Amino acid sequence: SGMRDFKPKNIQEVELENGSHLIVYGSSDVIVNKTEKTIQLTQKHLDDRILIKNGVLNDWSIVFNGMIGGNLSKQRFDQNLITGCLTFIDMKINNVNIEINNAYCEDGVNLVRVNGNVNSINVNNAKSDAIDIDFSKLLLNKITVKNAGNDCVDFSFGDYQINSSFLGNCNEKAISVGEKSKLNAKNISIIKSKISAAVKDGSVLRVDNFNAINYFRNYHVY
Repeated sequence: SGMRDFKPKNIQEVELENGSHLIVYGSSDVIVNKTEKTIQLTQKHLDDRILIKNGVLNDWSIVFNGMIGGNLSKQRFDQNLITGCLTFIDMKINNVNIEINNAYCEDGVNLVRVNGNVNSINVNNAKSDAIDIDFSKLLLNKITVKNAGNDCVDFSFGDYQINSSFLGNCNEKAISVGEKSKLNAKNISIIKSKISAAVKDGSVLRVDNFNAINYFRNYHVY
């Protein structure tokens, strides 16, 4: 039984559209509906990782359901350099919806070198950072995060815009803007976060309509 653990991981690859590919490292269940433009991903092992890369993605809705608890396998392979449970890399996106439930990875969703606009990102329960975006130029229409073990949204090396966001129970920073990034944000609501916003490394944050409530007995999330 000892040797069986060291077999190479399963890798599944699906072409989506316009040169963009979905790559699954591991044995996650994948349901792609090209007519409806939906992708449903269900993690089977905690170290499964999913990558969407290259090309252009228009009007897709992607849901990732991660596992809760359990142990990471002892197997270490190069794909573990992928920090997001779901990672978008080197692509353009337009009007995409992303939902992440129970992310036991360093990031729930990670966007790297992605340009365009996102209609919604919704993350429920992330072990570490919920949303991590690097080297990108993005308009994010609506962001909702509930429960992140570290930061709720982390921006670096890019140019970003948020139309509205609700960030609840961020264990560290609700919004972190670093590495010479620019963030223009409107309608930010933050509940129960250690630090509402951190701006560092020559970054700029402009906010219009900012509400942060960081201590009260109970609250309702609608």
